[in-house]
Amino acid sequence: MIQIPAYVTEMRCDKGLAPITRRWKQVEARARNAPPDTRAAAALDWIKPCVDTGVVSWLSRVFNLIPAKMSRVEDSDASLGARRNAVSSLKACGPSAFMLLEHLVDQLRNLLAADDAQQKARVQQQVTPLLLARDFMAAAAAAFRAWTLFTAYLALHPTREALEAGGGYDASSCFDVAAGTQSNIAMCACTYSRFGMSLLCCHLSACGVPTEYSAGAAAARLPARLPAPIAEIIDALCSSGLVPAAAGMVLQAPLVDPLPSQRSLEHSAAEVRAASGDLAQVLFALYNLRMRLIIWLGCTSAPVVALGRLLGSREVTALRHAMLQRLAAHGGLQPPPPAGEAEAAEAGAPKARAWWLTHLELQRGAVVNVHAAGGDGGGDGSGKDTVGWLEGSHCFTVLVSLGFWRWMGRGMIPSHLHGSLPPPLGAPPPLALARLAARTAEAICRLYRGQGLGGAYGPGAPEWLFARNAGLMSMFDFSVEAEAAPEAEARACLPHWLEAAAWGLALGGEALAGAVERRGGVKPNIQPGNDLAAHAQIGREAEGLSQLLQAVSKLTVHPERGVRGLSEQARADLSDRLHRADLGASLDRTLRLALTLVDRVATPGAAEWERSAAKELRSTACKIAALLHSQLLPMLKSDRTASGVRDGASAAGSDGDDASGVLVTAAKRAFALARQLEELTESGGGGGALQHQLEALLTPASNVLKIVVHGVFPLWHQLQQRQQKPAAEDGPTPDGGPGAAAAGACPLSCLRF
Repeated sequence: MIQIPAYVTEMRCDKGLAPITRRWKQVEARARNAPPDTRAAAALDWIKPCVDTGVVSWLSRVFNLIPAKMSRVEDSDASLGARRNAVSSLKACGPSAFMLLEHLVDQLRNLLAADDAQQKARVQQQVTPLLLARDFMAAAAAAFRAWTLFTAYLALHPTREALEAGGGYDASSCFDVAAGTQSNIAMCACTYSRFGMSLLCCHLSACGVPTEYSAGAAAARLPARLPAPIAEIIDALCSSGLVPAAAGMVLQAPLVDPLPSQRSLEHSAAEVRAASGDLAQVLFALYNLRMRLIIWLGCTSAPVVALGRLLGSREVTALRHAMLQRLAAHGGLQPPPPAGEAEAAEAGAPKARAWWLTHLELQRGAVVNVHAAGGDGGGDGSGKDTVGWLEGSHCFTVLVSLGFWRWMGRGMIPSHLHGSLPPPLGAPPPLALARLAARTAEAICRLYRGQGLGGAYGPGAPEWLFARNAGLMSMFDFSVEAEAAPEAEARACLPHWLEAAAWGLALGGEALAGAVERRGGVKPNIQPGNDLAAHAQIGREAEGLSQLLQAVSKLTVHPERGVRGLSEQARADLSDRLHRADLGASLDRTLRLALTLVDRVATPGAAEWERSAAKELRSTACKIAALLHSQLLPMLKSDRTASGVRDGASAAGSDGDDASGVLVTAAKRAFALARQLEELTESGGGGGALQHQLEALLTPASNVLKIVVHGVFPLWHQLQQRQQKPAAEDGPTPDGGPGAAAAGACPLSCLRF
């Protein structure tokens, strides 16, 4: 049995650190790759002496000591000796206390994951009430904040000079300890937050709290008030400031490079990357908890309001912006240029643009690999193999940022409560949010195309986790906001809403094409039991694809808020955006996929996912026809495309920036169906069988003919305009040479009927 040395409990932390570390490594070695029972036994061997020797009480005393000592350090009126003593105390006790808390929480999580109900109950009774008590959590949060200030204060050269005045004291070594442990302590803060959230979720499940609204959930006999264990943990999480403190630590940059204690900057970056991943999952769980409590207690209940304040706190908001900027950088997008309105719109997250983790990755040209945090620190931490785990990280980034700001999953709560849902605290204004969504959609699409930073989402085929989750794809569908927004706001946001949906449409189409063509990405490469993996099933790409096609159609053809109400300049800007997003090619790809799946499910041996996908896409032709009717997209290639000049974004996606491809595909399909109808009528058959066959062909034939009908008129109109251009402007020779053929050729001329 491990024994915690007595001098640790007497707060002589500097002597206790080394033996505790040795004993921890022994426990960790026993548990590594061991069966669950062995891991649980090792966890008990660490937890029991911690309980027996009163370690939690000792931690509480140390955590209360750290802010007081920090106040003494920065008190210029205090004596030099008192300030030096405070620095030395922090150097000695801080790392030991934070390390002990992290190890204790790690082993508690291991034990709670085991099947020994008796031991779990014992631990929950003896340890977790102490660790998750409001006073203890508040003390820990204050200690995390104070340590962040301590590190930043010692980083100032005048501070170290003042402490070293007269000689006999080495303030630089104290700073080395503070700076060298900053990222590890950030991990501790996030691990502790996640432990509290995990235990809270266990209590909620035990109480039978519904995860979504239904008749059964509405009739469930839930208590009118929260059970005490749940209420106490929620109160502790919301009032302690633990989660905002953890977010602040994640965002703080290392203050010295290279870091002391033989730790590479990349290793610390990997720790912070892992910490931010833990915190993203905490934020996602807190959001889901709040939605469940709205079902249970209503929008104005005290726990729901408190959780809203926590999720909208300044540090958490800054972290959301920072994670979105990092995702954009991973997608190869440059930071947006400072501009008055855009800069002001995203105010409130000043740290986001300067997150040191993103800067380091851009400097290194590769994504920091989270797995380096668990290694020996000798590697460079760069993302050589990012398949699966980086996709999952980006999915959670979108869920906790765009998802939170847009009330993702509001369908899980009763519709009569939708009107009382308050605006999320810290949410950007609608125009800024629309810009962020479009930028995020483009970055994700670029990542899946292999255009990410340092080969991100590779090597090998991606797993399409994002495209296979309809909830994530819905983040690019703003059709609900378009209906509710004031008219001026809707017109300002419309180009960005459509751009976001167009990038999402490109992503969904490319993902489904990979599935239809049997190209990899079938089994997600992330942890078993992960919610993303459970939802990332092959064929589910069709759900998001269908939703975004519907969104593009609705946003475009809306009678009051559609593209017809845009000025000529705004319409030209929108056309440029949709050209970059390759909307024309995406429409053609989506139609081809829908037709391929229809043909495939008509033959024996079709997979169940193919049948589901074909059903999702059954109205594709009608939606595309409505879109062509709006004349938003050109039916002819632009002059620069016809002459071979294309920008990088669209060149990666397809061969054209116009809607000619989808028109050709529809015409070919209509011709093939017409031949089948002709053969049926000439066969001389009759009766019900013939009637059934005719009906089965007439509906799809009618749908694709709508595309042809709605595309031919704008095609004719644009051909007329192109032919009426002066020869010098249009580029062809007066005799109608090769230039005229390239620029003005009718896309339907390729057909041979």
